[in-house]
Amino acid sequence: MQFSFARFSYLFKLQMAANRKLYLLGMAAMAGMMLCYMFLGVFTFENGLTFETQIDFISIALILSGSFFASLIFKQYGDKDKRIQSILLPVSNTERLAVAGLFTFLLFPLVFILLYFICLTIANSVDVHVLGNMNDIYMLNGIEGRYMFMIFFLVQSVSLLGAIWFRRFTFVKTAVLACLVIIFFSSVNELINKMVLDDPEGKAAAYYAAENKDPKLPPVRFELVGSPPYQSLRFYGKTNYGYYVEKTAYWVSLPVSQTIGFTIFLGLIPFFFFYVVGVKLREQQL
Repeated sequence: MQFSFARFSYLFKLQMAANRKLYLLGMAAMAGMMLCYMFLGVFTFENGLTFETQIDFISIALILSGSFFASLIFKQYGDKDKRIQSILLPVSNTERLAVAGLFTFLLFPLVFILLYFICLTIANSVDVHVLGNMNDIYMLNGIEGRYMFMIFFLVQSVSLLGAIWFRRFTFVKTAVLACLVIIFFSSVNELINKMVLDDPEGKAAAYYAAENKDPKLPPVRFELVGSPPYQSLRFYGKTNYGYYVEKTAYWVSLPVSQTIGFTIFLGLIPFFFFYVVGVKLREQQL
């Protein structure tokens, strides 16, 4: 059966009609939890909702809530009767996959980000105008924003695979699968770092000592604090007592041509998982 926009539109409307109440309640719940956390940060954190706090919050919240949503997109296949009804619908697997991709990769992040900025604007107004904290709103730009979306799409593709692969305890099993994927990439990344760089912490400390020869300065040891897969490495200086030292951040950068190539490779991974999801959908009909 070939792709038909009419059937795609029909399946999209059917998905919306069947889950309208669930989606509306989910949006209200997300907005409520966001506001609770943000106002907790405004009134209890030392400097309010700083850039770092905003980056950490939206990264964790978007990825976790997105994976939960994606793990439920094929929930009808977990029940035998609903699975039969779904299979008998006059739509192709391509159209099912297209609707699932539209909800998980486009509509959900758009709705989430819209709710996030509405809640953040309210909390930031209190943070700035009432408490006097000079905190701007993080606009999802910079390298942090790029990596957040990259990880989001990767985890979403794994969650979508888990949604069709597992029939019971879908989210729990999918979360375990996503964690295994992340652990695998982190482990490979650590091996690459050790193979490419020989004692980078020691070299950063030697460079710092050569640039700062003041004997009154405390001894500084360096710690790797940022190491995304095949991207620039960030080192930060610490005293022997474990305190961070200001103006001691150093970067080990890779050529742009290499980072672009690896970024393209990571961008192709979700398409592989998409293909596997299509195979599993076809398998459900057999």
